[in-house]
Amino acid sequence: MRRVVALMLAAFLAGCGGIDGVRAEGGKELELADPIAAQGTAERTISVYLLRYGKRVTVERTVSGTPSPEQAALQSLLTGPTPVEVKERYVTAIPAGAKLLDFALNNGAVEIDLGGPFETIQRNASTDDIEARQRQKLLEQIVYTLTEFDTVRSVEVRVNGATIPLLNNQFGGPALTRDVFDQPAVAAWHDQTRCTGNEKVGGRKSTRALRVAKPVVGAGVVSFAGETDAERGAIRVQLEQDGTLLRSLEEGATYNRPADGGTEPCAQFEGRVEIPWGVTGEVLLRVSVQPVDAGAERQPVELPLDIGNEADLAT
Repeated sequence: MRRVVALMLAAFLAGCGGIDGVRAEGGKELELADPIAAQGTAERTISVYLLRYGKRVTVERTVSGTPSPEQAALQSLLTGPTPVEVKERYVTAIPAGAKLLDFALNNGAVEIDLGGPFETIQRNASTDDIEARQRQKLLEQIVYTLTEFDTVRSVEVRVNGATIPLLNNQFGGPALTRDVFDQPAVAAWHDQTRCTGNEKVGGRKSTRALRVAKPVVGAGVVSFAGETDAERGAIRVQLEQDGTLLRSLEEGATYNRPADGGTEPCAQFEGRVEIPWGVTGEVLLRVSVQPVDAGAERQPVELPLDIGNEADLAT
């Protein structure tokens, strides 16, 4: 009978014990090994970097407890966005099917070797143009994910043994750090705007202050052209998706002012705005004249566009 009572008491203490991982046995408290860790399934939360609406964003991942959380984070990044994240427009510049061939961490420097469908990345490896934007974003995602750890200072990325450079190795070698992606030569957009004429449109007044031709989408940019009868003000060009601003050309855009020493305000303008890498689906191009004074903004012209998939933007 006493044995039964003892067993019941032990079960009670084990089920209700106020100290996790401690069991009462023989009048002593014995520390228990973590049952999850003992089974090799301990987990930890890490962060990886994806892209959303053209911007770098961080998402949390749960990975199995391993001696190398840095390598686990990279492996998680290579799997890409989850199905739920894809529906919320998260994307990755890392091609599907990418595999980690080698991983080495020594004194804060990580060297990795990847394998998989990297033909486009390698083909444009020495250029800095719209076609090479995918490579830049790929490197940025990997570098930010790995340098999330205090143990990592720099990252070198190879594909089948060949180093992928950033801007043709203009930044001190193949080992990359976070700050390199903020440098003007790397962060610059491939935009272009200019005034093409400053004579009044058709020599007549118009009740419409702004007219914009149908934009052309291709090669990673939206090309636009228009004309205005507004006497003064800045031409503002914006690209947005789902109510989220993707790009805005204001200070860098054409101003409605005399061009090339002319005497009349700029009446005709044209330009292009780069589409952030990975943006697909329906977007909205908005062109407006923003007065230089405190007056109300003129009625904008809004034009819906359909952007092709990432593969179209990268080739």
